[in-house]
Amino acid sequence: GKSSMGNSFFKSSCFMSSEGMGSATSVPSVQVHPWRGTMQIVRCVDLPGLGDSEGRDTQHIMNMVDALKTEVKHVHVFIVVFNGQDPRLSSHMRGMLTKFRDIFGIDFLRNVMIGFTRWEYKRAAKKRREKKGNTEAWKSREMNDELRKLLGHDWDCPCVFVDNSVNSLDEEQLEDEFEDQLPAVLVEFEDQLEKVFSFMRSRNPFSCRDIESVLAERQQMKDRVENTLNSPLANGEALGRQLILTEHDFIRGWLRWWRPPAPPRWIWGVLRRQHMKFFDDESEAEQIGPQEVELMGCICGAAGHRFLVGPSFTLYRPVQDASAIGFSAELRTRTEEKYEFGVQSQAERNKWVLFVQEATQISESWSRIRQFYESLRSAQSEEMYVRAISRVAHETMVIPAQWVQYREGQVKIVTTMEQAKKDLKRDKVVVDGRMFQCPTLEDIGTDVVLRLLEGIDDGTPEMFLKAVALAKDVLVSCSRTQGNGDTYDAVCHLFNSEDLVHCVVDSVSADPVSVRVLRQNGTETVLQENFLNHAGSTGLPQFQSDESAKKLDIEQVRGMALDVEQQLQVVAAAQDAWVPDWEMLQCMRCGVQFRAWVRRHHCRKCGALICSSCSQHFLALTVEGADKSPAKASERVRVCFLCYQKAVIEDLSARKEVTNEDHAAEPSSEEVTSIAVPSSEDVVDMEGSRTPPSARKDTPPSIVAEETLDDGFPWPVVSVEMGSRYKICSMENLQTLYILDCRYVRQVRWNGIADSGRIVISIAAP
Repeated sequence: GKSSMGNSFFKSSCFMSSEGMGSATSVPSVQVHPWRGTMQIVRCVDLPGLGDSEGRDTQHIMNMVDALKTEVKHVHVFIVVFNGQDPRLSSHMRGMLTKFRDIFGIDFLRNVMIGFTRWEYKRAAKKRREKKGNTEAWKSREMNDELRKLLGHDWDCPCVFVDNSVNSLDEEQLEDEFEDQLPAVLVEFEDQLEKVFSFMRSRNPFSCRDIESVLAERQQMKDRVENTLNSPLANGEALGRQLILTEHDFIRGWLRWWRPPAPPRWIWGVLRRQHMKFFDDESEAEQIGPQEVELMGCICGAAGHRFLVGPSFTLYRPVQDASAIGFSAELRTRTEEKYEFGVQSQAERNKWVLFVQEATQISESWSRIRQFYESLRSAQSEEMYVRAISRVAHETMVIPAQWVQYREGQVKIVTTMEQAKKDLKRDKVVVDGRMFQCPTLEDIGTDVVLRLLEGIDDGTPEMFLKAVALAKDVLVSCSRTQGNGDTYDAVCHLFNSEDLVHCVVDSVSADPVSVRVLRQNGTETVLQENFLNHAGSTGLPQFQSDESAKKLDIEQVRGMALDVEQQLQVVAAAQDAWVPDWEMLQCMRCGVQFRAWVRRHHCRKCGALICSSCSQHFLALTVEGADKSPAKASERVRVCFLCYQKAVIEDLSARKEVTNEDHAAEPSSEEVTSIAVPSSEDVVDMEGSRTPPSARKDTPPSIVAEETLDDGFPWPVVSVEMGSRYKICSMENLQTLYILDCRYVRQVRWNGIADSGRIVISIAAP
């Protein structure tokens, strides 16, 4: 059915197909036509089949190899065609595929697609196949398993299922054959052919050359990489690589800080991913005021104290489940964690509020991780410990390696190239499906460089140096010292309990390190999406099933219209859903007892009974499903800080979605790096305060961290993964309670956020 499939590609009968028992194709046949009647021109080469009906297999293989090497030269897709009614991997087909692998190398399989012909689309045929378990998924899995065993690669080839009779029959015959099922049959037929076309467009062309010449070129590249790896020329920063580190500044500028009884004063604020720091001036030499505020768990509101005249905002850490009892204890707890800042203009305030809110949002998933962590730490017995884990045993945790270091207060140990060299020599590494046993740095580096430079016909020396610089980062990421070290820290931090259990490494797990070059096209896009699904760039711990943390991304905030006033709105809960006053004796958020001086309030969003300190925010009411519009002051209602936090996350997410949908243009460097000095009408001075030095010097009072810019070439992202397994054992009898399957995942990119890696932890019973 090869020739018939070629005819289906061109919606014609250009290839001669056999209706009888004999083979129609004895020599390679080439046709160049538009794909399915479109404007896309495709060259299709129909090669002789294997298991030939006239016993010409040996000659056919030689004809195929010669045609591919001398005439075709470059191939986007090899489609290996099987009879769908009897899809056996015959000895003839095994011999051909093995021959191709020996001649062209195993990489030709990256351009292979498996085609099953004579695959009937009728409902009756589908039911027969389903009853026998002979489904498309089962057929694909079975054939790929056979091919991997035969050829030794480590990836699946995509499969298509085609009924070529749909192309060979005329309209009248189609109606007679399929009757009322015809529309569905035509849709399925076109969908299968579209898979072929999409796969073809996603592949880089494979050069059909002898493996000897390929190996000779590879050795030359290896020598070149070896000479460059330790060269100072392969320096990413010197070559223009721009990575945003976790501690990179989001925004900085002058803030008017006020803490009674002292008068307000101007301080220089620097906002980073996890904290704000405050200095006496722009030199950032001497910290003053609150010095440093950890943002984990903080809430940012767009309103300040009434005595702080002019635009202002508030940053505070709400107290949850506190044991504070009494008026003085409550006041002391609140005031220690509250900071109010004035700014010079409304636009300034909007920028600060959005950036601080993005940096402070703790998603629902982080709350669950924290609760899980605290439940393990508070377990008084092994039974309580097991019960705490069992609640999340069916889920998967995603822990940023950087978060573990931050929580532990550890100093990041930078893995050197020398250490990576030692680790690789006793390890196994798979680079895009190619296995390396105990490789050298040069082996892996050469393979990564070659894949990074795929598709570059005239790569300049500078491009080669950039590829080597990126490969150096990949090599360090392949070190077990780094990946498994971060995994061990995460496991010990979350699961160890000195009195009840201890975590030990299960030496049985020995999966190779996996390196994959992820390009923004074709099937490899799926790999990219899978990585982002369980390892987003938020820097927040999460459960894999949670969505909230994935929506927090500072880079998308930078693309918003930051000077637009924030309009937060909520849908009110019905009054009969409010918690009755008599039902709670203490605040449902912080735990403080209600008294004559600690009044009860209801959150209009969730109906919870809360104190005034936990309900500092007033949001606009809106009807569910109605369009949002600016709210009047009389429509604003009291909400608790949790509902306010959720409204902030929804607002940030909606802003990002609108930005993405509208394909908003990237801001210019002037827009990104500075904010115009406000006019004298916008600047509010107060007794006891001073004018910011930056305003006196006519320099911008605030600087947003500069966006990274692409260097003109779409460098692929390289994913590095390694697995490990741990046992949680009882301290009493060393019995294994749970198995932790861990996966360290890191993305290495040329520009953008510098990823420190993610540890994906799945919990299972032994």
